[in-house]
Amino acid sequence: MRFLIGGFGKKATQLIQKHFCKDNAKKKTTILSTDGLFTVITQSDAPLDAITIGDQHGLLLGKLFNKETYAPIHEFKNSIQPNILMNNYWGRFSGALYCPATKTVSLVRDPLGIETLYYMPFEDGMLFSTKLPVLIDILEAKPPIDWHYFAEFLIERNYLIPQTPFASVSELLPGIHLKGDLNGGMKQSFEWQIPTEKITDEKTIEEMVFNTLKKSTQAWIGKNQKISLQLSGGVDSSSILCLLKHISPDIKIQGIHFTDSKNIASQEIAYAKKIANECNIPLIQMDFQDSKLFEPLPFDWRPDKPSTGMTGRSSVERLKAIAHNSILMSGQGGDHVFLAPPPQESIADYWLDNGLRGISGITHELSSIYRTSWLALAKKNVECLKNYYFPKINNDQDCQNPMLCPEFASKMAPAPFYLDTILKKFSPGKATQIKLLYHAIAYADQLDETVVTYPLLSLPVVEAALKIPTYMSIKNGYNRYYLRKAISRINPTKVIWRLNKGEVSASFIKALQKEYDPLVKLVSSGALIKHGVLDKQWLESKLVKIRHGDASDLLPLFRIIGAELWLKQWGLH
Repeated sequence: MRFLIGGFGKKATQLIQKHFCKDNAKKKTTILSTDGLFTVITQSDAPLDAITIGDQHGLLLGKLFNKETYAPIHEFKNSIQPNILMNNYWGRFSGALYCPATKTVSLVRDPLGIETLYYMPFEDGMLFSTKLPVLIDILEAKPPIDWHYFAEFLIERNYLIPQTPFASVSELLPGIHLKGDLNGGMKQSFEWQIPTEKITDEKTIEEMVFNTLKKSTQAWIGKNQKISLQLSGGVDSSSILCLLKHISPDIKIQGIHFTDSKNIASQEIAYAKKIANECNIPLIQMDFQDSKLFEPLPFDWRPDKPSTGMTGRSSVERLKAIAHNSILMSGQGGDHVFLAPPPQESIADYWLDNGLRGISGITHELSSIYRTSWLALAKKNVECLKNYYFPKINNDQDCQNPMLCPEFASKMAPAPFYLDTILKKFSPGKATQIKLLYHAIAYADQLDETVVTYPLLSLPVVEAALKIPTYMSIKNGYNRYYLRKAISRINPTKVIWRLNKGEVSASFIKALQKEYDPLVKLVSSGALIKHGVLDKQWLESKLVKIRHGDASDLLPLFRIIGAELWLKQWGLH
C-alpha cells in the first residue's frame, strides 16, 4: 500500500512516532521536525512518489510536473507557498507543508483531487493521511459513524463534501489549502485560479488541445515502456490510445476491455477491436460473466469510502494483475472535460458572448440532444441569466428524498457544492462545466496500491478545455468536437467520430436478478435500514422492479450496495 501519514502538534506527532518507528521503515521516507511538532511519513513501492520540500519543510505523495516545461519535480530545495504549488505545477499530489518560524502546517491537495487527503483535528494540531484506514488504525478508539454522510452518498446530490464515513474525520477537498496552528485554529482557502480566458478561434483551439494532450500524456509516461489501457472503444479511451501510439510508436501497450458475452446491447467490443487493430496492440477481454457481483471480499480490504464499484471484486483483482509492472491508464473524464453533451446553459453563454444573432444554431443542437422544445430551453436559460445578473442564495435545497426515511431526512441540513460562491463569477454554462468536472473526479477511483492515471483529467488539459466556450464544444451533432479534431490530426479513424454509445444497464440488471437472494439479504436487513437512514418501503418497491427487469433505479440501488459492503468490510454492519 502507498500512503502518506503525518501529525502536527504534540499529540498527533506522538501517535505517528509510536506507530511508525524508523527501524521498520524500509519503504518509508520520513521527515521529523527539530521541535518535535511535525512528523510526516510516506510509504510506497515507487520511490519517486515522494516529493520533498526544503529542509524538513514538507512532503507530498504523488507525482508533480512543472506547468511550463512539463518536467517532473522530485524535490524543492526551499519551501514553497501553497498558491504557487497549485498554479505553477500540476500532477497528482497531496501532503503537508510546515513552517518552523510560525509553527503552522498547511495541508494541500491538487486542484483536481486525484490524490486524496483526510484529516482529524486535535486541540493542539491535527492528524492527516492519504488513506483513511491508516489514520483510523493509529487512534486509541474508532470514531463514531456519520450516518448523514451515508445519506448524502445515497441521494447523490453532491459528491464533493468534506464529510467522511467517520464523524470526526474530514476530507480535504480538491484545490484547498488548510492552514492550522497549535491552538487548534484552522483556515481554508481555495488556491487554484480557474482559467477565465476565452479562446474562440477554431484553429487555435485545435492546436491548444492537441499540444496540451501530447505534452501532459508524455509527462505521465516518462521513461516507462509499458502501458495498460482500459479500452472501451469509446471516444475517450480510443483518443488516449491514438495519442500514446503517436507519442511513442514503440511503446508496449495492451488494451483491456470489459465486455458481457451474453448482452448484445453492451457490445462495444467491435469498436475496441477496430481501434486496437488499427494501432496494432493486443486486446485482453474481461467478461462480466466470469465474475459475480457478491463475491467474497478480502477480509483485510477496507476502502476509504463507499462506491458503486465495490461489487465484482475478482474483476478488479484480475485487472490489477494484468496491469502489474505497467502504467494503468483510463480515458475517464473526457465527456465531462470536453462536454458530452454540452450543458443546456450553453445557450445563456452564447447570448452573453454574441447576443441573439446565430443563437438558433446551438439551440437546435441542444434541442436535439436533450429531446426538448426550444421554448423549454429558452425558459431555462432566461432563468439562468437572471440568476447570473442577480445572484441569490439558494435556500430551496432540502434533504427530502423518497429513498431516505422522512424522519432522518428532516434532521439533515443541505450540503452545498463547496465552490458555489466562486462559480457565481462564471457564466451559467461554464459554471455547470466546472461542476461536471468535479463530478468526474469523484468517480476517478484508485485501485488500492495500483494507481490509475487519467490523462484527460490532467490539469493542463482541463485548463485548456475550460478556455473553450461551452457552445463551441459541439458542432454538426458531434460533442467533444475539439478532442475529436485534435486526435484526427494523428489518426483519422472512424472510431473517434462515432456517435453511438453502448448500453450496459441490461448486464447489471441480469446480474442482480441472478444473485437476487444475496442482494436482498445484504440490503433488506442492512445497517442503513437498522439505523433509520433508508426507507424500507421504498427499498422493497425497487427490489420488485429489479426482479421484473426494470433498470430505472439501478444507480441508487448500487449506491446502497456500495454503502452496505463498505460497512461490512469495516466490521460496522
